[in-house]
Amino acid sequence: IRKYQFSWTTSLSIRRDEQRWLDMSRKPRWITKVRSSIVDAIQSEVPEKDVCVLLSGGGDSSVVGFACHYLGKNVTAVSYELKGHPNVDCEQAKQTATIMGWKFVKVIVPTNDPSGWFKRLVLDYGCELKTEVEVLYPFIFLANRIKQLGFDKVLTGFSSPLPDDRKGTILART
Repeated sequence: IRKYQFSWTTSLSIRRDEQRWLDMSRKPRWITKVRSSIVDAIQSEVPEKDVCVLLSGGGDSSVVGFACHYLGKNVTAVSYELKGHPNVDCEQAKQTATIMGWKFVKVIVPTNDPSGWFKRLVLDYGCELKTEVEVLYPFIFLANRIKQLGFDKVLTGFSSPLPDDRKGTILART
């Protein structure tokens, strides 16, 4: 697996990974099957030409973006950061989107007095755990911005088992 993981350290490596993603003749059979499954799922579930991808800069959401790109879809990549707190994931998402020629939208999530939103997540949406509230809080603003962009669907990766080579994520993604 490590031989075929994506490298995010330079724009050249992303371009090389895109070429590897597109060249099926050099892939082991299991990678071909995984890629075909992802592409087929997107093709059958998302017929729209214009798509929105929640892009974190990690491997799983990037693979979703690559699959959409392969299918000739116009990708709008959306990521976020907390106001006043730039983060490496959002910056990596922007770099990936720029290199791939995708539109990039950064959502700035406000940090001043989120208690009203936290109460709403608990009372209106049934969040019971502190971690649910913390994780879902940014998605209030992401969902609003995605609607403003005209999308009613959004694609995202989901907990990739493949580590990428950003410092710290190998330990975080187990």
